[in-house]
Amino acid sequence: MYFPAFLRVVGFSLEEAYKTYLGIVNIATVFISFYAFKKITRDDVAAMTGSVLYAGGMRITLMYSVVLGGVSGMTFYPLIVAGFYLLFTEDIASGEYKRIWILLTAGFTGILMTHMISCLMMGLYSVMLCIVMLKKVLRRNTFVELLKAAGAAVLLSLWYLIPFMQYMLGEKLRINSNIAKDVQIEDYYAALEDFVQEGRNLYNLFMDHNTLGFALIVVILLYAVTIPVQGKGKQIKYCRNFALLTLFTVVVCTDLFPVVAIARRSVILTKFFQTIQYQFRLMSVAAVMLACFAVLFFASGVFDRKNLYWIAGMICCITLYQDMQYYETLSFDKIYLDGIALEARTDKNIYSYTVGNGEYLPMDTQTTAFTSEVEYEGDMVIDWIERDSLSFEINVENKGGEEGEILFPILYYGGYKAKDCGSRAQLETMSGDNGRVAVKIPSGYRGKIHVGFHEPLLWRIAEGISLITLVCIAVYIQKPDMIRRIRKKICAKKHI
Repeated sequence: MYFPAFLRVVGFSLEEAYKTYLGIVNIATVFISFYAFKKITRDDVAAMTGSVLYAGGMRITLMYSVVLGGVSGMTFYPLIVAGFYLLFTEDIASGEYKRIWILLTAGFTGILMTHMISCLMMGLYSVMLCIVMLKKVLRRNTFVELLKAAGAAVLLSLWYLIPFMQYMLGEKLRINSNIAKDVQIEDYYAALEDFVQEGRNLYNLFMDHNTLGFALIVVILLYAVTIPVQGKGKQIKYCRNFALLTLFTVVVCTDLFPVVAIARRSVILTKFFQTIQYQFRLMSVAAVMLACFAVLFFASGVFDRKNLYWIAGMICCITLYQDMQYYETLSFDKIYLDGIALEARTDKNIYSYTVGNGEYLPMDTQTTAFTSEVEYEGDMVIDWIERDSLSFEINVENKGGEEGEILFPILYYGGYKAKDCGSRAQLETMSGDNGRVAVKIPSGYRGKIHVGFHEPLLWRIAEGISLITLVCIAVYIQKPDMIRRIRKKICAKKHI
């Protein structure tokens, strides 16, 4: 969200920032999926068809449904699929094999930076795949690539992971306070009611909006009718194995999948289902798998080039028609981004809008009780206030004989501090009424106070590590010969 936030800061309207961001996300999805699919097949036509199927599938309906996190996260799915496919099919002795970790690192880092739930889903599927392919995972070269991918992704994301873990483990927020409750579940269906009600049947899995789309039906039918003439080559074998894996990801999205029965046998999977919240979210994984399956199928040599061009064109046209149909369905009698006024107030000077469900707000915060005013308790005089975004400077005098308290209209999270502008002495800062920043003012105090957020040193160190990791990866990608020369020099010195 940094990019659209930057657009707002420099003067773009909310609508312009949103549309610009979605435009860039869609362009990135097309190019990234094309790149990933071409790495798998080295076939331009197959990769192009797969990218159209993927970018023009359920992502379109998610975009117009304002499922922004899911749309953004799906941009990086193809990199992960390509990385694992190459990891288990490429020659481990080849030079290219030692660069596969870059695909996995880029994919998982991108998802982690955009949508945590998508990262969780892809992570679980990746673990299951590694268990199924355990024999290949334990190969030295493969295991090293997985370690490199995981290590680089963690280091790249450290600037985000450290604050995230600190807040999730140390702050009392709505989201972690609810997850932390260890309740004995007796009625698993009731506990997962919101999840299972989103399971699709076989009809609306492909025909309804916000699902996989009927363009993929054509791909599946083409594959089914050509099975007798497909032959027995290595690519055909890979395609059939991938088809079975894809079928599993599709079944998981349907009401055929025994969610409740699995939940009864695994506490971990129960928590996974509850965290995912809705079964339809798993269709994002099925969408990328089906698109990749189409790519493998079209590149397997079943069709000659002339027929492949015609088939690719037909698939693209069907996808375009499907998108237009979905758009008309979603936009009927709906007005997007109309009349939004973020400064709107009610007559009682309370914010009249809401943003999301407030999962990351402090536990006891009531959004209906927000105020824009600085409030205080005690015999104090405040004669000057200046606000700069989430920072305040204030002149205050406590004339009372007891300690006073000032409440600022910003939510308290660990890191907010108040200091005397003259002596730089730190004043006690805590969470006050309705989760607001509260500053204790000693009896007899008189002076100017600065209140603002100060990042801990650990955060800065994590940011430095992530930056260094990014630079090293960039150098590795652009200058592989340089890395080899440096290694040779180091080895030569050690030998001497």
